[in-house]
Amino acid sequence: MQLSHWVLGAALMGFVPLASALDSKTKLSMLHDLHDNKTPEVILKLKQLLQANPKDKEARFLLAKCYFNLHRYELAKKELERSRELGIDKADWMPLLADIYLSEGSYHKLQDDFNLQTLGQYSDAPWVLKIKNSLAQAYLAQKQNEQAKELFQAILKENPHETEAWIGLTQTALLEQNKKAA
Repeated sequence: MQLSHWVLGAALMGFVPLASALDSKTKLSMLHDLHDNKTPEVILKLKQLLQANPKDKEARFLLAKCYFNLHRYELAKKELERSRELGIDKADWMPLLADIYLSEGSYHKLQDDFNLQTLGQYSDAPWVLKIKNSLAQAYLAQKQNEQAKELFQAILKENPHETEAWIGLTQTALLEQNKKAA
């Protein structure tokens, strides 16, 4: 499989936006090729690509995503910062950075970098809901149940079909029940 197929295949898997439409047969072929490979092999291919073209922002972003999936958050942040410097779209890097902060337990950093006032300027962007969910999860992790509940409710007011927010709201209700039972 050619290296360009890695990037296109990664786009099909939801890692990066896909700029052009591909026919169904090509999509299925790429998904099959990607499914047969492991993340370390993907990392190796991306590193080879970056040796030839160190300014490839999509490859850097995919490398950050691979490191995130392997729970190597420092490396993920490093590659994500490089992709940001090269101009990767906010719709890609902002949700990933929020996920990294949440996963590594940097709740205050998440709340500082992605406060609701800052996100307000992007209110119509669909990726903002993902970050709001991460913020609400950070509140939950810090046992700030009321703030989490309010944010989950606000998310559901914007999009009643947001599954993560429903799950989070259920978590807050269960925590409230456990608190009352104790």
